[in-house]
Amino acid sequence: MKKESRSRRRGEYLFLWVVSLLVAVMLWVYVSNFQAPTARASRTVPVRYRNVPAGMEVVTVTPATAEVVVQGPKKVVDQVTGEDLGAYVDLTEAVEGENSLLVQVRTPAGVKLLQVNPGRVKVVLDAIDEVKLPVKVRLSGGDSSYRYIVTAVRPAEVTVRGPKRFLRQVEEVVAEGKVEKLDWQGEIELPVTLRGGAGVENLSFSPRQVTVTVKAEETVVTRKVLVKAALAGRPAAGWEVAAVEIQPATVTVKGPPERLDSLAEVTTEEVDVSGVTADVVKEVKLVLPEGIAAEEASVRVAIRVRPSSSGRQ
Repeated sequence: MKKESRSRRRGEYLFLWVVSLLVAVMLWVYVSNFQAPTARASRTVPVRYRNVPAGMEVVTVTPATAEVVVQGPKKVVDQVTGEDLGAYVDLTEAVEGENSLLVQVRTPAGVKLLQVNPGRVKVVLDAIDEVKLPVKVRLSGGDSSYRYIVTAVRPAEVTVRGPKRFLRQVEEVVAEGKVEKLDWQGEIELPVTLRGGAGVENLSFSPRQVTVTVKAEETVVTRKVLVKAALAGRPAAGWEVAAVEIQPATVTVKGPPERLDSLAEVTTEEVDVSGVTADVVKEVKLVLPEGIAAEEASVRVAIRVRPSSSGRQ
């Protein structure tokens, strides 16, 4: 009997201990969840988007952030960051153009959402398209005495892809490079860039560089040519021109090769010797063909006259 009584008392003690422990745990949970201090917190978070329709692209989200207010146990709320609060809009039913969509918020466990400001945002969607555009080549450097001719661009076009409204902003596709040597010619790889209005930087394009074949041609060459004096009129009766002296007798001219190839001499402005009976010495300007320049703007012309043989006895 004594053994049974002791065994029964131990069982009762164990039962009471378990019950006490359960009561203590329940009280702790109650105090922790219902009696612990609560707090509010406000966080500014970016508004992201989900489920973009096929063939569409998000152009803008306005505003791009939302103010999210939450409430919960102070210890939990104090640790909530913007990353813990996921604000987003669902684009499943969105259409091309402007959409007003509800801002949804994902909150951590134990935290209650109180407010989202703004509750809706404007999302602009645009259809994706692509176009092929020609590449313009611009070369710098080199020397003005050479003309650098682009004979080939490979590929001649690039494919540009993105929202239609941005594609319409593209003004040109440019490949720019610098010529290092004066008479350089050959092939160079040049990077491609898009030029245009706002939003062009958001477009994708391919390829990113092109191969350009360049040929260098001389635009200006120099040459020495003879100077011929142009005379007008005749000396007085009984007089004749004995000699024409030009100083300098040759001048250096410059111009396109195709023009200088056939140029053997240049002339002066007319020197009038009408009725003269003495030598005429004048500084006379040169008369140059179009596109030709000379280092000397004028020359000294001396017209020597003498009595004509018919007038001498």
